[in-house]
Amino acid sequence: MHLRPFHLARVYLEEKCGAQVVGGIVSPAHPTLVRQRHRTRPAAIIPPKHRLAMARCAVGDFGWLVVDPWEITRRRMMDYLSVLH
Repeated sequence: MHLRPFHLARVYLEEKCGAQVVGGIVSPAHPTLVRQRHRTRPAAIIPPKHRLAMARCAVGDFGWLVVDPWEITRRRMMDYLSVLH
């Protein structure tokens, strides 16, 4: 997991926009989405519980970032466009 984009976004928002960033949320992808992305390399798929644990370890030292398990623990992948309509 790459945390640098979170840091860069925070710096940009605070320095360029005058915003105060109080937190960020990391949401590991649903297993169905991971399978779709890696269908040609199934050996590259890491089980959801391990991806969730790795995300939690990665953000452990960043007090302003948290990991939300909502997406990765759903029975079905969320169709976000239908939610927005």
